[in-house]
Amino acid sequence: MALPIKLAVLRTVAYASIFNYHLSLEELYRYLISPEPVSQTKLKPYFIDKPHPVNHFNQLKWPIAQRAVKLLSFIPWINLVAATGALAMNNCRKDDDIDLMIITAANRLWLTRLLSLLLLFPFLRRGSRINNRLCLNLFLDESALVLNQQNLYTAHELCQLKPLYNRDQTYQKFISANLWVKDYLPNALQGRFLTGDPAESRVGTAKLEGASLMDLLESLSFRLQHWHMKPK
Repeated sequence: MALPIKLAVLRTVAYASIFNYHLSLEELYRYLISPEPVSQTKLKPYFIDKPHPVNHFNQLKWPIAQRAVKLLSFIPWINLVAATGALAMNNCRKDDDIDLMIITAANRLWLTRLLSLLLLFPFLRRGSRINNRLCLNLFLDESALVLNQQNLYTAHELCQLKPLYNRDQTYQKFISANLWVKDYLPNALQGRFLTGDPAESRVGTAKLEGASLMDLLESLSFRLQHWHMKPK
């Protein structure tokens, strides 16, 4: 069993090194790339402890993300806002943008996306303006939470995301819909994601009158954005 554990540790450390990230023992356990779970006790002999460098850039970017979440919370169809990428791992570089993922109420993805982009327009990443800018890199509808791309990269991104706004336990539902991540990271979900979360939790999805009008606006929002995304 020692050799497979050693290989799993080497794979995990090699993957983290791609992003210039030094894993703690807890993170090595959580993000271990292995076909089966391995206890932290068994991993400890293979762990080399090094001082974790202090990253001051994270401290500048988190408040920006929090302010964006406050603005987005005014949109009634947003059920989850989560930090992803480097910020979620507290591994930002000076020139990094701020990646946010959003899950919307059912059948309100395109309307929510349009309103989110308009609301945050002055703060979005555009052209060469990247540093400390927002990137709304993923929108999901609560009725379709299973990720289509199921590989090591997406498994890692899913397990490391940090919920900043969580309505009606949407974060927990998202994780529960993507248990395939255990095929890549068998330790990542153990006792961490499905037992509640410190992020704000509000029971009940927003219900507004005039559903037919909202459906019309959703359709128009889709057509507008689909047209805008077409190659010019």
